[in-house]
Amino acid sequence: QKSLKLLVLFGTLGILLMYVSMGHMIGLNVPKFLDMELNPTNYILFQLVLTTLFLIFGYEIVKNGIRNSAHRMPNMDSLVGIGVLVNYLYSLVNSVLFLKGQTHLLHSLYFESSAIIILFVKLGRYIERKNNAQFDLFADSADDISETFTIQLPECEPWSQMKELEMEKELVGFY
Repeated sequence: QKSLKLLVLFGTLGILLMYVSMGHMIGLNVPKFLDMELNPTNYILFQLVLTTLFLIFGYEIVKNGIRNSAHRMPNMDSLVGIGVLVNYLYSLVNSVLFLKGQTHLLHSLYFESSAIIILFVKLGRYIERKNNAQFDLFADSADDISETFTIQLPECEPWSQMKELEMEKELVGFY
């Protein structure tokens, strides 16, 4: 239950982050205090704060990814962790440079990508856990099932002249 509530919270934050960072591309009205052109500092800080929250939410993914890479045993967490960190740091450096006067870098911020990658990985893991739990429940209840299928096909005869097709299914103890 706790993980579902966190997913809903961060899903909502992710939608909000995408709305502010990309809404202008499809003509959505972004609030003036978060508008990229009117208040770029607020725009940057909003994305920085929300993405930092996502990094905290996905801390174990990033930590495991970096650790596995350091031990020369990379896995999917390594790809996600390194990608998210590089993207976050790139956007952070561009934010600092923008605040120091390099205004052309405002369009080179990709904080939302880091956040959404973490959100999708967490969502995928949640779905996987739920499916595994359902499968375990099914497997426990189906321990007493035995199924036997016998199909006898004629040798060298065409399929249309098949003489015997027998299927037997025995279910024992399935409630």
